[in-house]
Amino acid sequence: MNTKGLGRPIIREIVKIVEETELTKTFYFNGEGLFAKPGQFYMLWLPEIDEKPISACITNIEEGFIGLSIKKVGRFTEEIQQRKIGDKVGIRGPFGKGFNHEKGRKAIFIAGGIGIAPIRSIFDLLKKEQEELVLIYGAQTDSDLVFKEYFTQFTNNVTYCTDDGSFGYHGFPTDILRNFLEKEIKKGGELNYSIYGCGSELFLKAVLDLIASIDQSLLTHTQLSLADRYMRCGVGLCGSCIIDDTGLSVCKDGPVFTGEILAKTTDFGIYGRNPDGSKSKIQPHY
Repeated sequence: MNTKGLGRPIIREIVKIVEETELTKTFYFNGEGLFAKPGQFYMLWLPEIDEKPISACITNIEEGFIGLSIKKVGRFTEEIQQRKIGDKVGIRGPFGKGFNHEKGRKAIFIAGGIGIAPIRSIFDLLKKEQEELVLIYGAQTDSDLVFKEYFTQFTNNVTYCTDDGSFGYHGFPTDILRNFLEKEIKKGGELNYSIYGCGSELFLKAVLDLIASIDQSLLTHTQLSLADRYMRCGVGLCGSCIIDDTGLSVCKDGPVFTGEILAKTTDFGIYGRNPDGSKSKIQPHY
């Protein structure tokens, strides 16, 4: 049993804050002892408030900092967004299994809402090594899209989607993914792609079902982050993030799982877990 991080959180001072959108800010910290692999997460602690899982977003080992992008969605995130430069928080981790870089395959990144945060971490790794990067990113409206200017510095193959048509394609990222893969099939070539995804679980279920309908063999090369799931301890002890009755826990065995594994589960995209471990129907959101 991996008990790394069960002790006291590392107390770190906020050294920089970037307001990405009206609802999302990125908080920067000294990264010494905290550097994460793409797709891993931290447990962020606000004294007298709560502790919540936050995906690793920006890791800059050369300059010695990490960045956590946080969207305001509830009491905890409202509290963290009130913090200023110089304020201190507690950080445990990094935890979990992240994305696996499949060398020799082209990369497709697909994200919904704040799910772009862990996607940026794997994008940053692969932008140094691969020439062909495809990014498909959707949100409810233009003001919810994060890092728009950032990604276009490194690839021309970026498609933004909004539910209301306020920016980019008026529709869903899965529409763009379907069109892209079908065009590749018509070219007669092999679908030599790794697909990296993160977003709400209903969004990821739609991505998984689409990929399965087009080419079952791509499921092995599809990696989806279930960082949206409720996680409490971070190390697989409490059982609050168990998938099905398989014993797989999102915090320890994930949050990144292959499409092949997720396709064999029965709860994925249908039932999540409440804080007491009971199942609840997953509700749509970005």
